[in-house]
Amino acid sequence: MGVRMVQKSPEFNRGLVSAARRFALPPQGVAPDAGGKLRVQHPLVSHVGSDFVVAESDARVLHASSMRLGLMRAAGEAGARVAWVTPSSSSLTLGMLRAMRGTGGRWIVRDPEGLRFAGTGVVVSSLDDVFSGPEASTVITLAGDAEPGVPRTLFSLRIRHKPTSSLLLGGTIELLGGVLDRKPSGWGTSEPALTGWSRGGLTEFLRARVPAPTRLFVEGEGLVATTSVRRGTGAMLEETHLLLEGEALPREAERVLRRLEQQCVVVKALGSVDRGSADLTTGAGVFVAPRLLVSVAAGAPPVSPTADGPAPVSRFGTVGSGRVLTRFDAPDTSDARKSAAARLDWQSWAEDSE
Repeated sequence: MGVRMVQKSPEFNRGLVSAARRFALPPQGVAPDAGGKLRVQHPLVSHVGSDFVVAESDARVLHASSMRLGLMRAAGEAGARVAWVTPSSSSLTLGMLRAMRGTGGRWIVRDPEGLRFAGTGVVVSSLDDVFSGPEASTVITLAGDAEPGVPRTLFSLRIRHKPTSSLLLGGTIELLGGVLDRKPSGWGTSEPALTGWSRGGLTEFLRARVPAPTRLFVEGEGLVATTSVRRGTGAMLEETHLLLEGEALPREAERVLRRLEQQCVVVKALGSVDRGSADLTTGAGVFVAPRLLVSVAAGAPPVSPTADGPAPVSRFGTVGSGRVLTRFDAPDTSDARKSAAARLDWQSWAEDSE
């Protein structure tokens, strides 16, 4: 997000590792009472529903701060979800979007016409309806952004690592960021990510958290990412979402995924390009589906050609792995390209409102 990071000392990194067990404790502030209703004592909460809470903010950018993450975790522990209400001028960081989706939250915009789901023109009649509907939606027409923004490349991957003593995590972000000469400079358990980038320090921290699943946030010049790691059967499972300023070429995206496959098992992957804010945040305007670059998915190669001829498809990974890599060179978004995203269970941040 354009923030220059300061390299922290080894003592600082060791302090983070020693605090890992403390981070595993559930935060307080939202809990069910004896009658099953939510009991809330949290400074961010402005409205309480039957199984959700509402947090309103006028911030220009909502990032995944420790307090916001704490509220989402506390609500989840109580069996509740969080709706975030902002003005239409606000935007969310990638980390905040991923945390919101991962906890079943929703983003609601308050503008002169009333309340609506961010990324859509679907109206919400009241705060009590943010998770219950509406069944019969009212849709308003939103004006398009005056400026289309800058090109940005998004990679989303699910990876399996061999849990060896020599395993160093963080290489996925370094390798994919190199497609556009972007380098990570900081990581942390919340945003902004202020701990100086070190794959060794990051790996040591994650090892201290195993088997608890852990999400980390990463930043650099023209780069933001989230990476989640948990223990699987005979493997360390990683899910990484990386947003870069600039437009990667399909052949470069394919090349870097093949290099990554030499280091680990790429189970699923999707690369796409959109246009948006140069600070790598997402605004509340109408969501526009990104243009696909490349996908790795299980299943047989597609046999029906697209409008521009067949997409380049090849086997991916070890023989018999049942995975294929599809590269999308054409600029349009045909049904075949959409189905590639569907095969990956790909979801946009706006889909909760559909």
